[in-house]
Amino acid sequence: MNKDQIKRGYMPHRNATTNASRWALNRFTGAVRSKSPETSSLKFPYAVYINGVLSGRFDDLRDAIASARIAKHERPIANVAVMETVTGKMAIEVEA
Repeated sequence: MNKDQIKRGYMPHRNATTNASRWALNRFTGAVRSKSPETSSLKFPYAVYINGVLSGRFDDLRDAIASARIAKHERPIANVAVMETVTGKMAIEVEA
């Protein structure tokens, strides 16, 4: 992993296909991972969870829903949800 990938928010994962699609989606939406946890909820008020594991954070609900739909298409049996990070409430659960 080089410095340019770190600046773009690229995080290595086991599955190369998921890795490539996540990187492309983060680059498309402009999502960059925040270093401080207290400001991350303010910068990115929406988060996508796949089977209870954080998959990505977004500043726009439409981008979060688009990412969740892509994740549901890649993993049809997974539970995919978009949560509001400030309130902790579920915004939407994606179904097939």
